Amino acid sequence: MADSVTNITWDIAEDPFNTTNVGEEGLDKKWFELAELLLGEDRKAREQKISDFKSLLYADPKMSKFITPNLLESEAYLIIYLRAGAWDVTQALAVLNGFYSLGLNYKPYVEMSIPSKLGHVWREKLNTVCEKRDRFGRRVLILRLGKWDPDTIPVEQFFASTFVLLEMLTKEVKTQIAGLTVVIDVQGFSFKHIRNLGINEVRLASAFLHGSFPLWVRRIHVVYQPRIYGILMNLAKPFLSENAKDCLILHGSDLSSFHQEVPPELLPAD
Repeated sequence: MADSVTNITWDIAEDPFNTTNVGEEGLDKKWFELAELLLGEDRKAREQKISDFKSLLYADPKMSKFITPNLLESEAYLIIYLRAGAWDVTQALAVLNGFYSLGLNYKPYVEMSIPSKLGHVWREKLNTVCEKRDRFGRRVLILRLGKWDPDTIPVEQFFASTFVLLEMLTKEVKTQIAGLTVVIDVQGFSFKHIRNLGINEVRLASAFLHGSFPLWVRRIHVVYQPRIYGILMNLAKPFLSENAKDCLILHGSDLSSFHQEVPPELLPAD
């Protein structure tokens, strides 16, 4: 499911992220055809799936504090996890538990995930969501790991900014369905970065990319990686799921195959 290249495609066009208009109203039926193909989404069985999921959640004592209008009482919120679990109620619960566990296991990073307090990170343009989707309908997230300077931006803030963007993207119905293409630009990656990325950060990055966030990561492109990046990959491999390994492509400086999936006109000018 990680790869999921389909024959349902779109022309590349502007589709700016808008937090006030992310619902299903007015969505072209082509998106629901893609949801059926990728996620097994059945519009007729949907209400029953939501009801089954609610019953499972409401029977779990540790979920009681999340039974609020904006969280587990919200149908739109529940659908985020049902889509992330391909409408398998048990799998949706596993994704939800994984997401909530981030707040327990990585509290310093999650508590810092307040957009207004990360202005200096946004100014550096370390993490970017492209305004155009790729031809498979996926959002494209660019992480400029090599540009990050640990001396001026602590590792917790770098990861917090990634958390903020991913959480915002979970609200987009199109992204819930089509998923995400992640581009990791490691040009300039050095021993300074290695020194600031411990096992905790590697585990958190792996959780972000697969399993603990209610988003389908369909492809991970790593570009401009120097030889030293292999040290980080060796640290990360034990924590990567098979799905993550399957959708990971290392391009180096030859971007010809990268541009076949992520053409230059989709990418920001800088």
